[in-house]
Amino acid sequence: MTKYNEQPAGLRIPSHLVADPDLERELRDRCWTSIVLGRPYADIWNDLSADLADLEPMPAQRRSRDRASGLSSMQSSDSPSRRGPALGPGGSDPSAAQGSDPSAALGSGPLDGPGSAVSQGRPSGELAPDVVAQKIVRGLFEARRAQQREFGPVKTNLSAAFATLNDYGVVARQNFMCCMSCGLDAISGEVESSAEWDGYAFYHAQDAERLVETGSTYVAFGVFLRRHLPIDEIKAMSPAERDAFADEKAEALARSVIVPTFEMYGIDVEWDGSAGSRMVLHGADYYVPLNEGGLKGECTVGG
Repeated sequence: MTKYNEQPAGLRIPSHLVADPDLERELRDRCWTSIVLGRPYADIWNDLSADLADLEPMPAQRRSRDRASGLSSMQSSDSPSRRGPALGPGGSDPSAAQGSDPSAALGSGPLDGPGSAVSQGRPSGELAPDVVAQKIVRGLFEARRAQQREFGPVKTNLSAAFATLNDYGVVARQNFMCCMSCGLDAISGEVESSAEWDGYAFYHAQDAERLVETGSTYVAFGVFLRRHLPIDEIKAMSPAERDAFADEKAEALARSVIVPTFEMYGIDVEWDGSAGSRMVLHGADYYVPLNEGGLKGECTVGG
């Protein structure tokens, strides 16, 4: 994970919610990645609920259960030195802030009450999968919120570069649509008139997943033909002529505006100079500030 997206040291889902350490790590990592990407709280909760409901017993989980029953007097797997601080917000309000120290948001509250552990795949006991999922996701959101409070205001190099591109007449979007094809189909809809914008640049949701892990991302770019030619001239061109004209203008825009803008903010750009190749950014910081007003309206666009 990049510097603004790493998990706080010692972050754990309490063992009374997820008993198997390998499963705990997998679920925690998956949910944390979704949170730092800016996915909505409800979507992460629903996905985790479905995952917990679908889990089947696994050998590692059975071994965890057997060890717990055979060594219950020792309590070794639950010692503070082994599993770190418990994860959970204080109180029952999902939007409540629990202090500026990330570890302070992990000690008490809904995640620490009585309930079922996911020890054999499916949650059993008092709590249904969706309730267990809610407690996990709520606790992780509050841990992220406490961490961001420690960061204070953050303005990343990537956010600054994309904002500048918009100022320069390039429709620049982060974490835009699910994939390349959908992004290309939707980008012109981001502006009232493509004739008023020189071109576009974006990376999509799949790119963003790699970005938060590595600090690198592909960026698609291109131009709007309406900016350069009247509509009747565009229609009079053959497809090959339109493609050649668009490639020429896109390469010129990338060389004169897009690449220099990223480099101005300290981002390394790898590009072969062709309009048919996406450029690759290195050393880019991705960051989504959570909405302090509550969990229902969390930000969904990165940067």
